[in-house]
Amino acid sequence: VQPNSTQPQPPQPHNQASLATNAEQRKSIFKMDMVQALFLESEPFRWLVRCTLVLVAKVLLSNVYVGITKLRHQVYTSPEDRRLFTGTASAADSRFSPVPHPAVERAYAVLRNDQENIYPFFIVALLYVLCGGGTWYCKVYMVTFTVSRCLHTLAYMAGVQPWRGIFFFGGLIVT
Repeated sequence: VQPNSTQPQPPQPHNQASLATNAEQRKSIFKMDMVQALFLESEPFRWLVRCTLVLVAKVLLSNVYVGITKLRHQVYTSPEDRRLFTGTASAADSRFSPVPHPAVERAYAVLRNDQENIYPFFIVALLYVLCGGGTWYCKVYMVTFTVSRCLHTLAYMAGVQPWRGIFFFGGLIVT
């Protein structure tokens, strides 16, 4: 006779496999608590996320700036772009020049400069957070770098010295 599944079953004795599973579950929960404490509840990590979002948005806008500058000066980097915007893919087209336009070169320089400086910031800032750096220093470091990079980009686009250099060194010094 099969036992009725609606009747309560007596508790099963613990075996080694179930005890090991319970211990693994407790370790997993402990690890999640550590991750939550380190990242989700950490004020320095929140500042890292805020500054990272601003800097990623700035890099994306720098990419848009490159595209707009290329269109404004009718600089096409590939035959399909030239064909799309001019109707011809001929290199003899007067709007194609093998020598890049200075404004386009400046736009690309802004983007390269971002890549050379923002990626190291991400690594250093993450290490700072992982090592348990203080909140006040974290805010000063990350906000100073982020504001310096944004102002540096504006100064670079406008070709304004000595401000471009000042903002560059402001971000470099804190990193």
